[in-house]
Amino acid sequence: MRSCAELESQLSGFGPSPSALHSLVAENEADNPPLGDFLAKYRQYKDDTLTLSSWLAENALKCGFDIKPGAAPSTNTTKVGGGRVKGKDRKKAKEAAAKSSSAATASGPQ
Repeated sequence: MRSCAELESQLSGFGPSPSALHSLVAENEADNPPLGDFLAKYRQYKDDTLTLSSWLAENALKCGFDIKPGAAPSTNTTKVGGGRVKGKDRKKAKEAAAKSSSAATASGPQ
């Protein structure tokens, strides 16, 4: 099982680190209460996001997934099943079918 520090270092590319946020909140709470309140909520959001992403990373590793920091997610968009043609493609297919049908009718039976 990985430590929080290891997981945090893998996820470091996703915005300011929690320690940087903590110090930013501490600096601004006294000077500007609304900003301090906003930063405190933002810090909580980032802490919660780190907790969730750490849990996801930990369980992905347990399930055998290879996690590479900074790797883009897979963009495999293979369609399952034929599906129905939609939009402009549907209109083009209809026109093509009509043309081939009229061409076959125009040439007549052979």
